[in-house]
Amino acid sequence: MMASADEYYEYVEQCIALASKCLHPGDRARLLQMAKAWRELAEKLHARHSNPAPTGRSNPAAEDSA
Repeated sequence: MMASADEYYEYVEQCIALASKCLHPGDRARLLQMAKAWRELAEKLHARHSNPAPTGRSNPAAEDSA
């Protein structure tokens, strides 16, 4: 089962919170990269659910003229 966009946003917050506590700059950078990746996934998932792909024929005008 796929996680929800809200869950992904929670992961973003967790990564940022952990990054703020990191003493090592490399660890902080990795956590911030992870947060960015989770945010991008959440935004894609949110967009997919906001604008679902149409079902059925993809281009009815083209099929009607065939």
